Amino acid sequence: MGLTIVAISNDYKYDEEKDITIGEEYCSTDIGYGGFAGFRNDFTAFISGNDLDSNAYFMDKELLWCYSKSEYPYNVITSREEFCPETLEHQEAKDYLYRMEGLKEEYPKVFSVYKFLAHNDCNGEIDLETCKNLLPLVEDFYKYNNKNYGYSAWDYNFTEDFIKILKEVVNHNGKLEFR
Repeated sequence: MGLTIVAISNDYKYDEEKDITIGEEYCSTDIGYGGFAGFRNDFTAFISGNDLDSNAYFMDKELLWCYSKSEYPYNVITSREEFCPETLEHQEAKDYLYRMEGLKEEYPKVFSVYKFLAHNDCNGEIDLETCKNLLPLVEDFYKYNNKNYGYSAWDYNFTEDFIKILKEVVNHNGKLEFR
């Protein structure tokens, strides 16, 4: 069992009244959870210059997902505006926002794609803006490291597929889904 990453148009949905699907699912790829974790770790090290203490920024994210104003349960928060107003009184939220401000100042590339890096890979979605920021960074990473993160038996390169998927998301004003 692994992870499926799917590019979806913003207007992709199921209309219950008409019993039809609207929009398109453009393309997808599969990868094992271990391979995806390896990809994200190597990618994070690459865009941060290998000196990011990821524990300082990625810890407690599970706790904060439940504080999001988003209806999607696994949305990663990066700004004050994304918190539920009553949550901003909690010390955990204040500490988290302090870490986000530090990340934005010290590692702007990491901050620009933080929603992807910190996201739960079991379920969820990544917005168009994050995908736009992610695409050139993944392309640069691929030039630097063309390691195969995919299933070795399939003999394909996950990063190549991931770049294609990101291009589809950006070209169709869509989003990225983890399934």
